[in-house]
Amino acid sequence: MDSRKLKLLNMALSPLREDLGLETSAETLQLPDFDRQFKKIIDLRVPAVGLRLGGLREPYMEKLERCCMPIFGLASNLRDAKVLVSSGVKAVVAVSWAEGGLLSYEEVPAYGAEVDSLALWPECARALKVPVIAAGSVMTEAHAEAAKLFGCAGLMLTDALLCADESPLPEAWRTKLCYTTDASTEMSSVYLGRPARFLANGLSRTIQENELPVLDFPFQYFSLRDIFDSALKQNRIDLAYLEIGQNAFRAQSLPVRSIVETFTDYWKR
Repeated sequence: MDSRKLKLLNMALSPLREDLGLETSAETLQLPDFDRQFKKIIDLRVPAVGLRLGGLREPYMEKLERCCMPIFGLASNLRDAKVLVSSGVKAVVAVSWAEGGLLSYEEVPAYGAEVDSLALWPECARALKVPVIAAGSVMTEAHAEAAKLFGCAGLMLTDALLCADESPLPEAWRTKLCYTTDASTEMSSVYLGRPARFLANGLSRTIQENELPVLDFPFQYFSLRDIFDSALKQNRIDLAYLEIGQNAFRAQSLPVRSIVETFTDYWKR
């Protein structure tokens, strides 16, 4: 991590932290203890483990397999998907350009992972010998039909559940989502240190327009986390990090069960 960049970023954002009632941000950052997190996964016997940004090293994969935990991987391009399969994942989630959150790539440059659903889904379904799950801000019956037509084995719902009754999303943010459009998100590195799609807002524009330092992934996120947490508590969507895809404006306020049953019906038709 570049401590000089962190100091400059903290100095630039100190008035904002003051306004939010936050203390001065730390001058050093530490990553979470991965081995401790991994042990927790094993202890909890989670029903499935998803890998993003490449597969795990062999000892970790072997441990998951010994515990009979299903392993799937997320990839935003075919080359990364193939590497995930070779590492031992049992299914691949083909995450297209429209999806919220991180672009998932390791084997190609960022621009090589900017792949549309119409190109990514059929290529993964054709080339991979494991089930392919379609993801990319899947919101409509037409999206489900396309994924099925392209040979995918199922769907991953993300944006479709944003405004579900059980979602922790604050009411003020749900209202904001109703007025967004397909152009309300941006793909940028300013929040995580590598490309991710999120709701464009005042904080992201401030970082970009003032050319503030951006730390390497994942330190950028940890350097801003106190601001994101405070934004959630104070209903400040203008300062939030909200991972949403290009079709998030279609999200409905319904029980999760109802939404899942709707897409199950779409898939069966």
